[in-house]
Amino acid sequence: MIKYISDITGIVTVFFLLLFSFFLITQKKGKRISHFLLAGFLFSNALYICNFLLWRYSTFFIPDFPHLFYIGFAFGYLFGPLLYLYTKSRVFSNFKLKKSDILHFLPFILIAFLTLYFYQFRSIEVKMQVLIRGYLFGNELDLINYAFLQIIIMSYMFATIILLGKYSAEIKKFYSSLEKLNLTWLNIIVFGFLIMWLVDIVEFMLLLTELSTPLLISLLTLLSLLINFVFANLIIYEGLKYPQIITGIEDIGEKPKYETSTLRKEDSAVYLDKLISETKNEKYFLDPNLTLKQLSDSTGIPSRHLSQVINESMQKNFFDFVNSFRIEEAKNRLINPIDTQITVLEILYEVGFNSKSAFNAAFKKYTGLTPTEFKRRKDVKQRV
Repeated sequence: MIKYISDITGIVTVFFLLLFSFFLITQKKGKRISHFLLAGFLFSNALYICNFLLWRYSTFFIPDFPHLFYIGFAFGYLFGPLLYLYTKSRVFSNFKLKKSDILHFLPFILIAFLTLYFYQFRSIEVKMQVLIRGYLFGNELDLINYAFLQIIIMSYMFATIILLGKYSAEIKKFYSSLEKLNLTWLNIIVFGFLIMWLVDIVEFMLLLTELSTPLLISLLTLLSLLINFVFANLIIYEGLKYPQIITGIEDIGEKPKYETSTLRKEDSAVYLDKLISETKNEKYFLDPNLTLKQLSDSTGIPSRHLSQVINESMQKNFFDFVNSFRIEEAKNRLINPIDTQITVLEILYEVGFNSKSAFNAAFKKYTGLTPTEFKRRKDVKQRV
């Protein structure tokens, strides 16, 4: 029963992955290089699952379709590079493929060439012997090949997660709210694949030990395919719902902060006083979509100097700077006797937050309490 559920899930997942990959390459709107990289990632995933399904039903496919075997495995070497480059293309607005990026695909090229040489270019008799034997390069070499694949995927997963962390830190320099930037999209792709890969790693490690049982391996296989199924559907849903899914930042390399800044110390102090004073009086922070550029236009402070003042003089990024004012405003509203009937949900939207989770997280960060706990303590103090 588990086997059949796994197979049906795998077949449906392959269909969805292929469908959406072809849909992506036909899209003319948006960042086409990103579409092609994601399409390549999904297509490679589909072929890899096909390779798995071929082996599941090898007794049926071997007699008539021996040429189809081993094609999909090499595409596993594209998972890491394509996921990393796709993430990079979405994170950096000025992303372009460079000649040096061919290095990312060398493992795939090597394994694909070896597969062609040792299998695809061989006679039908040799192919049948390989398929009956069950391994391509030899039992130990096949294990090394699979282990090498996992190491490459792991390396690229680390690189991709680090890149996402860098992006999350960078956008806080320019935006006061992150919900509309839809980081959910990249998180679905990266962490969905990460979870699926971890399940496959556990399955691989168990197969190398005496701890594995047919039932346990079947359950892990089903879990991996179910995650892949959900993963594919979420990608399709998010991709169709949000065609312009994420706002990129410019890749400025590793230059030191404000290396070419012309801001003088005396000007910085003037800007700081003006920034704090106007932000308090004009309450720019009440705009839920406030950006660094908008605040720069409102205060008359050049955006680069504004960012430098916030970073160096206040030891904050733009995101934290704006949210600190929003939390102070929320605190005042929560303890204001006139606002006793107003709800926390109403307050969070009025002070500039876009979601309850973002408000609660920021409130806890600056006060150490939840909004409800803060209000309750103030009510007790006022009664006493």
